[in-house]
Amino acid sequence: MADSPSGFESTKDRSSAVYHTTARLLESAKTLGAQPSDADAVLHLLRVMVDADTLLQFAQPDLASAEFFGLPREATEGSDAPRLTFRHVDRPGWDFRAWFADKATEVKRSAKTLCELRLAGLNADGADRARQEEHYDFSLRSLEAHARAIFDMLTDGDLRIIETDAEEASLP
Repeated sequence: MADSPSGFESTKDRSSAVYHTTARLLESAKTLGAQPSDADAVLHLLRVMVDADTLLQFAQPDLASAEFFGLPREATEGSDAPRLTFRHVDRPGWDFRAWFADKATEVKRSAKTLCELRLAGLNADGADRARQEEHYDFSLRSLEAHARAIFDMLTDGDLRIIETDAEEASLP
């Protein structure tokens, strides 16, 4: 099985895919915090970017090509295309998509900043390099904190991410 939203059509529970993606993000963040070699850092930054994008795709899938022209997604994918529902076990009537999307967006924003700073840091020196390293550390901690929030909600069993059909997804 792939660790992307499209790789889990056979299951009604996407929580495990998100779990594995956030676990990889946390492991890569740990490695990046240990100041790996340039080659290892690039590999882990690439992994972080891919996993951050995958995580965000669960909450906010990219537009299908027809959607750019105003057609609804159902026009190209069919009305039975699964929707993801984000539910907290103690608050079943609440949709936790906004909470999840906020955390996933911050993970992706932090991942992008890490990549930009790593690229810029290769040529910096003195005070600029120190400032970039401080910003890098802050972005790394932000990535870890937001990924950890999602991971903890899943491991505690509080958050469920389930495929539903279009009618079920719109119900409270």
